[in-house]
Amino acid sequence: TSATCVTGLVVVDTADYWSGFGETVILCLIQIGGLGFVTLLTFFISFMGKKTGLRSMMLAQEAISSLSLQETVPLIRQILKMVFVVEGIGALILCIDFIPRFGFRGIYYSLFHAISAFCNAGFDVMGSFKSLSDFNNSPLVIYTISMLIIIGGLGFIVWKDIMDYKKTKKLLLHTKIVLGISFILLITGAVFIYFIESNH
Repeated sequence: TSATCVTGLVVVDTADYWSGFGETVILCLIQIGGLGFVTLLTFFISFMGKKTGLRSMMLAQEAISSLSLQETVPLIRQILKMVFVVEGIGALILCIDFIPRFGFRGIYYSLFHAISAFCNAGFDVMGSFKSLSDFNNSPLVIYTISMLIIIGGLGFIVWKDIMDYKKTKKLLLHTKIVLGISFILLITGAVFIYFIESNH
């Protein structure tokens, strides 16, 4: 439930308690939860060449906040492509730090944390409930994870609107609100934490 709803709540440490298979199941549930079950289901139905019913299409449209029924399936394909590209780039960047540190297992760590961060899940496989505390002096890891969290948190419609900006020369009100509030929360939160913690 926690993995699918991407809450990050755990009752045991993910790395210490679960086997490799268990961690993979958790990772798959995070990805499903992050993308949305209806989004994935609609994609696989269309990928297999089957027609999607009107009710399913309307559910998919609502799930991704698509503005028109006709562009729902193309938008889902575009979303999935972007998700895997961003997660892949994030994983490759994390590999720069994780492979020298953990060897071949660093590839798995990179992929797991890229997906977990992008889906805002909060799961980690570092063990002993340490999370990323050992990486407080690694800007590469901290900033990569931070950017994945921010990009994943903005939402699909915001991405599409930003990507279409060159053609449309305008942004939706939804996009402006999301970007504006995100910027305010990030900056004010960072400034507040800086002043509260600057003596530590």
